[in-house]
Amino acid sequence: MTETIRGIGAGIAIDLAKRGANVLVNYTSPRGAIAGEEVVKEIEDAGSKVALVQANAALLSDLRKLVEAALTLSASGKIDNLVHNAATGDDCYMENMTEEFYESQTDVNLKGRESFGLF
Repeated sequence: MTETIRGIGAGIAIDLAKRGANVLVNYTSPRGAIAGEEVVKEIEDAGSKVALVQANAALLSDLRKLVEAALTLSASGKIDNLVHNAATGDDCYMENMTEEFYESQTDVNLKGRESFGLF
């Protein structure tokens, strides 16, 4: 899963673990690492295997790191489920939108999701 350290993402990760899934917990910032450790503990308490990985879903190299980490958790050598929860919630008015802002939004919200298929 991408971005599983709080809110809906954390809830999905913990619920999947309670149902027996091994879960990869993803974060992007040092503050996210702290929150991620809490989610990891809940997943371990549920009896599932878990990995905590720092990665940016907008970068192909980081997506590869997520895929490789997920495969180490897999008993079958494949990823059975992928939940792309990473998104950036920044907003602005259309008249204020720059190309850089647009690209930062689409890199996480679209490119990240679509690029998992490359691996």
